[in-house]
Amino acid sequence: MILFFIGLTIGFTPGWSLFHAVTMFMSTWSTGGFAPQSLNALYYHNLLYEIALTVFSIVGSMNFGLHYYIWYKKRKALIEDIETKSLLISVTVLFLLMAAYLMKQGIYPNLIALFRKLVFILISGHTTTGTQTIYSTQLINLWSPMVLIGIIIAMAIGGSSASTAGCFKGIRMGILFHSIVQDIKQYFMPSSSVNVSFFQHIGKQFLTDKIVKSAMTVVLFYIFFYCFGAVLGVAYGYPVNQAIFDSVSAGSNSGLSTGLVGVSMPFVMKVYYILSMFLGRVEFFSSLVLMTFLYRYVMQLVKR
Repeated sequence: MILFFIGLTIGFTPGWSLFHAVTMFMSTWSTGGFAPQSLNALYYHNLLYEIALTVFSIVGSMNFGLHYYIWYKKRKALIEDIETKSLLISVTVLFLLMAAYLMKQGIYPNLIALFRKLVFILISGHTTTGTQTIYSTQLINLWSPMVLIGIIIAMAIGGSSASTAGCFKGIRMGILFHSIVQDIKQYFMPSSSVNVSFFQHIGKQFLTDKIVKSAMTVVLFYIFFYCFGAVLGVAYGYPVNQAIFDSVSAGSNSGLSTGLVGVSMPFVMKVYYILSMFLGRVEFFSSLVLMTFLYRYVMQLVKR
């Protein structure tokens, strides 16, 4: 209803406003990135519309188990949860770094215009929503490479586990950070001491070596697919920054693009991007379990 009423103020007819409201809400809530217009969110050119889409993207990228936990059990869990903290820290750090470079470039006439464009794209990439308020060609030609790196990092981190967002997930980044802090603390403690660490994620969770190893394995799988996709893009003659950006976007299911993805893409890259999108969406352990099951099933049929 929020998008519906904003659409009316823009000048849409009730029917057309309802159509855009439903499609854009579904797109941002499910972090799908699709839009009824080729200009995507830039088509609306309305600050209130962009704010609403940003809020829906953030809420949709949060852990649905956490939604339930906050609503029925503990409201403070929202600010205590490791994934919420991970999102806040990474968004804040990336925004400050990217804003500094954009201010240095002097592209936008004032801070409001810069804040509006940067926050929307940063949140869109971080939640792997994929809605854009800037042309793909502007991403690669107007913004500096350092700003693109910030968006790449945001897409690589992604949203929360048990949500519609893809990629590393905030919980894995939080676990790895806690693990590093744990190891540093251990160096300054007596050898006989036992340092037990825990984190908040829908209740208290103890940080074990098994959890850290699992998080690191998944992150390394993602990094491998990103790097391989980038190398493949460079091998086909695309610039390095474009190849890296779109490879990470495909693997994280973000949907943001610098213009590399299109009908004219080489066939091999299309196949690899499809594979990368699939594996990045269902995650690698699930795919390995499925392939193991299919392999055993086929081997049983062959033995018969």
